[in-house]
Amino acid sequence: PLGDALFGGRYQLSDAGVREVPKRISVTVGFNGDAMRRIVATLPPGLGADARLGAVMSAAFISCDLRQCGPCGESSSSSTSPFDVTSPLEEACLLAGPPIEYSVDEGQCGTGDLTLEAAEAADERMGAAIAVSLREVERACEGLCASQSMLQTATLPLAAAQSLLQLPLPQGQHALFAAAALSDAHADRSLYVLSAAEFASLVRTWELLKLDPVHAKRRLQVGIEFVIAMLRTRCDPRTSERIGRRVDILSAAGPIVNGRAVAGLEGVPTHLRGCFISQLHVLCRLRGETPTLETAEQLATYLAGPCGGLLDRLRSEWWETSIDGKPSVKPLYSKEAMNAWLHGG
Repeated sequence: PLGDALFGGRYQLSDAGVREVPKRISVTVGFNGDAMRRIVATLPPGLGADARLGAVMSAAFISCDLRQCGPCGESSSSSTSPFDVTSPLEEACLLAGPPIEYSVDEGQCGTGDLTLEAAEAADERMGAAIAVSLREVERACEGLCASQSMLQTATLPLAAAQSLLQLPLPQGQHALFAAAALSDAHADRSLYVLSAAEFASLVRTWELLKLDPVHAKRRLQVGIEFVIAMLRTRCDPRTSERIGRRVDILSAAGPIVNGRAVAGLEGVPTHLRGCFISQLHVLCRLRGETPTLETAEQLATYLAGPCGGLLDRLRSEWWETSIDGKPSVKPLYSKEAMNAWLHGG
């Protein structure tokens, strides 16, 4: 049956050769059809049948109120003790809860102005709901023997939403870029608070959503609005607004950056070139500028002039003198450390 395929995964053979249904991860104790319809309404036209089905399935799971199944496959939602939780997934199921109810007249979620504590709790519920939904949708795709297209549109939007909720730890280089963005720039940021932490979040958003024009073919098939609509189901409205604002800033026209120009720039560690290009894109969009940076000379001039000597400050931030007197990249900016930062560290 479809229900077993969705919530149980593939049938398995017992030692006796009997086909058995795997134990379910969770059961649905509530469903918000309006939330699902709002998410699906953001899908772009032209999606193939499999891709659309995967997206609809993802929207359906995030719109459910899921509860962890017990040892016999029965719902544990009747449990009243928080100490009955035995795994991170069970904890997520208990924490997630149903989607926020929206006001039909205003089209806004009915949370009002949340306190900081309540806002953080709402974002935690969103993260928990994504964790459970992602686990379920992966199993559903397995049970349905989903195509690659269906699997991608079912799982990748949830994974992107999960990553966007995780605030990256700002580094010294982000503080330097943020300062350069605020100096002698053309963009009007009177209503935008820019800090090292916010610049780091912008860079993480740029990377996660593949917003670099050269990566256009690698972007989510469902579109960015689909992911933001998912986040609106539970998180603090201000959180989804901040993420939407970042996407708007990063979607503006930006520079032309040639990778060979960065490679020819003295003092940029090889493994930091990709990250450096991403930060250049963010910087120029914050400054409201669209320079052509095709050569190392053009790039050096831009960083030294309009950006007030940014490259020299970055070199001091990236490099240190080792015991033998030779320059070496600081541990914070090692290849391993930067990979960990990019993927949620």
